[in-house]
Amino acid sequence: MKEKNDGIEWLRILSMMMIVTLHVLGQGGILSAAARTSAGHYRIGWLYETAAFGAVDCFALISGYVGVNSSFRPSRLLKLWLQTVFYTLGLTALCACLRPDWLTKGIWLKAALPFTMGAYWYVTAYAGLLLLAPLLNRAVRAASAPERRFFLAGAFLLMCVLPTVTGGKPYGLGGGYSMIWLTVLYLAGAFFRTEGLADRLPKAVWGASYAAMILVSWALLAFGGNNALISYISPTITLASVSLLALCARWRVRGAGRKIASFLAPAALGVYLIHVWEPIWDHVVKGSTAALTKLPLPLFAAAVPCLVAGLYLAMSLIEKARLWLFDRIRVPALCAWADRKAETLLGDR
Repeated sequence: MKEKNDGIEWLRILSMMMIVTLHVLGQGGILSAAARTSAGHYRIGWLYETAAFGAVDCFALISGYVGVNSSFRPSRLLKLWLQTVFYTLGLTALCACLRPDWLTKGIWLKAALPFTMGAYWYVTAYAGLLLLAPLLNRAVRAASAPERRFFLAGAFLLMCVLPTVTGGKPYGLGGGYSMIWLTVLYLAGAFFRTEGLADRLPKAVWGASYAAMILVSWALLAFGGNNALISYISPTITLASVSLLALCARWRVRGAGRKIASFLAPAALGVYLIHVWEPIWDHVVKGSTAALTKLPLPLFAAAVPCLVAGLYLAMSLIEKARLWLFDRIRVPALCAWADRKAETLLGDR
């Protein structure tokens, strides 16, 4: 079994913390409240928002980076479905007992069929990507080096630069909230690995690139009032995400850092599933953090990352309990059996 890249595992953790940051700031109400509080609160809030905005891009890039050399395993889709349904049905049942007024019409159907009913946009898009992944991997391995570079340059120009400059919405990208954009980033992450691009520049350059892209995006909004670069598909956010991927791919984690990554990284997706499920999102997360803007600016600046870290750890522990439960009822064995059956039916080696 191939050893995991602990730097990439840390990027999983960081990316999910960034997603929690986005939701604490946005759905939590901090950004809207900060706009009425002071320029300092507003700018600090949006600095955190901008620094975290590449979270989803990073997850898709990771999928391609680590998945390009993997074999076809249908259990990945099965695991994703079981994990998602565990939370949609479990959290809905919990709400039915404690707060039935939180449940909207049709919520049980949405909970039982989370992929087809769009319970989570990312999970739905990612499930479609998993179906395509084996074919995408073959295409990546078959492509020549010039073809790979042409794709990277062409996708960046046509899907990031031009739509941002013109304000257009081509290719069904949906501002990045789509399976198409995740597929493009999957290919980019895969090509990034096959071309060995992370090793082309020093770590300091990749770190400086991330910081520069974030600061440019933030300054345009904070001082110019223009949010054109605050988007999953914007060239600066895309380059910042790629820079983080390269930086973490080069990071050689040692000691306790490896143990922390091994503990927290497998729980990353569960953090998302817990707090974005509709009743929780609408009645627990919404407006829950706006009061932080009443704090003095230094305390506000410290409180936001501390709250994010605390929420992330708490939800990670819930997901670790879910993993323990699935292990006890032999869900991994079921998934392994599904893989063996698929190999027999499809004649895979």
